[in-house]
Amino acid sequence: MLFNQFHDILCGTSIPSATRDALEALGGVAQGAEDVLNAALRRLAATIAPPSDRTAATFVVFNLTGLPRRAPLEYEPWVDGRVDTPHRLVDDGDTEIAYQAVHAEALVSWMGRIMFIADVPAYGYRVYRFARGTAMAVSSTLTAATDSLESGAWRLEIDRRTGGIARLVDKHAGRDVFDGTAHLPIVVDDPSDTWGHGLDHFGLDGEEFVCDSVEVVEDGPLRAALRVHAHAGRSTMTTTYLLHDDPALPLEIRVRVEWRERRRLLRLRYPVSADAPTFRYEVPAGSTERAADGREYPGQRWALVRGRDGYSLALTSDAFYSYAADGQALYVTALRSPAYAHHDPYTLDVEGEYPYTDQGEHVITLRLLAGDGLGPRHAHALADGLTRPLVATPHVSRGGTGPSRGKFLAIESGSSVPVWLKGAEEGTDVIVRMLEVEGRPDSVVFVATGERQAISPYGLLTLRQGRDGRWRQSDGVESAQQSPP
Repeated sequence: MLFNQFHDILCGTSIPSATRDALEALGGVAQGAEDVLNAALRRLAATIAPPSDRTAATFVVFNLTGLPRRAPLEYEPWVDGRVDTPHRLVDDGDTEIAYQAVHAEALVSWMGRIMFIADVPAYGYRVYRFARGTAMAVSSTLTAATDSLESGAWRLEIDRRTGGIARLVDKHAGRDVFDGTAHLPIVVDDPSDTWGHGLDHFGLDGEEFVCDSVEVVEDGPLRAALRVHAHAGRSTMTTTYLLHDDPALPLEIRVRVEWRERRRLLRLRYPVSADAPTFRYEVPAGSTERAADGREYPGQRWALVRGRDGYSLALTSDAFYSYAADGQALYVTALRSPAYAHHDPYTLDVEGEYPYTDQGEHVITLRLLAGDGLGPRHAHALADGLTRPLVATPHVSRGGTGPSRGKFLAIESGSSVPVWLKGAEEGTDVIVRMLEVEGRPDSVVFVATGERQAISPYGLLTLRQGRDGRWRQSDGVESAQQSPP
């Protein structure tokens, strides 16, 4: 993968053939990681005691992050018959869990897909069972209309002109989250070369998308959804807004763009309703605050906008890492389409044919969470929930004896989060890495042993557990003192 670390390839300014090579290499790494993950989870599932009801669709849900996770999960259980026949969903304690049917990926009569709220320990797992029976009655505060979604905590209204968010009302706080149309897609002219030589910002104004239609696509007790179709220039955008009945869950926005613009870029605009907001972005092993001066700044998975009164908006995505802010508005740079490898002072021929970047279909998922006192730890958890989702696999076990619920590490901390749990590169020790995300001193407590370790503001703490069970500090390459024999 050293090929992908070259300074042109890393930022996407390479020639088309190098771009193809980079994507294929990255795909190979991702597939290799998926193979390892699948093998490990199936092996773990085999250690769990077999279910008592062999006719039920039993599956194991894994949380691969260091924080407890309560999150929506979509799953297609393999059942004897149709999913829409009477079934109950129960957890490892035989407690019934509410679920709703959603659209399956396969358009066949015998397969179905369910969505439910899974509650799984940090670095842990839980067994669920989908069996024949009469499902529980589910009460809900959700309502869906042709241009709005509402729950007990939120009200979302669609702007019928652009397809963006006309209003998002936090009913508990009694305030609007945005001051103007949000999630507003804007097409901005960009005549610069691929590297953007001489620029520190792109335009903030341009052609807004035009809404073509809005339809209700989900109207269940747990989640409701609206789908918006819009267009601008030669491009189209389909946006699905998903609102959950659970007030603690974020608003999810799924975007599918068919992008055909050249020498233009796509902005998404979020004008927050806050007094003198600050803008903070995730960076490697931390976060940093940037000025709201219209300049383009790199960031990673999340952005946090905080008003003077402490009311905040956290936004995360799985697809883009460039931001700008101006006044009270956050701008996300989603797509950019200069000619491949165009380097000033070379001048493009107005009659010439060139390949352009970011052409074709793009799928993006965003999540938004607003409220009083949200900080970087909330934003980090929001991003982890999107980019490291819960994983489900069928429970295949014949000789397992293990419990149907478990976790591999219990940690208590204030402003720090576990970012990795792994085996040591050498030997049989265990490695855990902690990241302090709020910018203040913190301590980490291992529940099983009571051991406490200090971590500095924005510190990255690597700890190694030896065969004696004790945790010792290590450096980033795990060259700490070895555990005693």
